[in-house]
Order: sequence, then structure tokens, then C-alpha cells
Amino acid sequence: MHHSPVTGDGHRVVDPSQPLDPRAIGLWTTQARLATAAATAIPGAVAVALLVTGHRTAALVFALGALARGASGAAFSVLWPPRYHARYRWDVLPEGVVVAHGWLWRTVQVVPHSRIQAVDSSSGPMERRAGLASVHLRTASREGSPHIPGLAADVARALAARIAEAAGNEDDAT
Repeated sequence: MHHSPVTGDGHRVVDPSQPLDPRAIGLWTTQARLATAAATAIPGAVAVALLVTGHRTAALVFALGALARGASGAAFSVLWPPRYHARYRWDVLPEGVVVAHGWLWRTVQVVPHSRIQAVDSSSGPMERRAGLASVHLRTASREGSPHIPGLAADVARALAARIAEAAGNEDDAT
């Protein structure tokens, strides 16, 4: 049986329905591949240096480590981005903003508009190149403030402004 999350004032909130931009899958795949390359290059370089200096056994250990990192990173970069994208949803409802993500460990965050202190949209160099941005909700919660990654840049800016207006923080949307 599926239960919808409940806000502090007792309102039932349906699971959010708004998906992320599909271009986020390609961005996350590229980021995972770059991280894998970096994590593989270090033990690979050490293996080469050890081999050149005659330490064959140690070189083999580092080479196997590089191979294991490369294989696991390659699998991760293929499997994780589409699954993460498929399970990440958001909505702006009259009660507040709902962000849900996760597959094994599902997290649903309901942030009442009254708790939102500031809203930011941001994008790093790789996001900008892909035409994407993220929206960050700032709250005083010790549980952490949710964010919505992988949105088209224009959607992220409009969403930040819409949430800020609903929260009464029109001057805080960036």
C-alpha cells in the first residue's frame, strides 16, 4: 500500500510528477566517466612507475586496482544516470515544494512555502554547456535543504522565481 507524505499541517501531498530534463542523463554520464578516468589514472600511473622501476608485483597490484576502478566506474556511468533521472521528481503545490528522489532509499521532502528562506538557480560549466541548471531551496532545516538538479536553464530560472514568489521572497530568487 502506498502512502502519500503529509505536511506539518496535515495536508496529504501526492508524489511529485515533474521530471528532470532528459539532457541531465548525458551530463551525469559524462561527469561519471570523467570521475572514473581520474580515479583510474592515478593507480594506473603508479603502476607504470612501479613497473619502470622494476617493482613488478606492486605494479600488478596497482594495475589491478586501476582495472577494478575502471570497470566499476564504467558500469556506474551506464547504470546510475538513467535510473537517478527516472526516480527524481518535483512539484510546486499550494502547500509547498515537493522533491522526491532515490530508488533503494526513497526520499520525499515537503517544504512548506513559509519555510523557504531563499531560492537560487545555479549552473556550473558542464551544466551550462548542456543548457541545464539546478534550483536550490534554502531553509533553516537541519535535515538539509532540497535541490532540483537537471532542469533546462530557462525552466530553472522561472521555477526559482515562481517558488520565491509563493514563499513571499520575490527579491531572493536568483
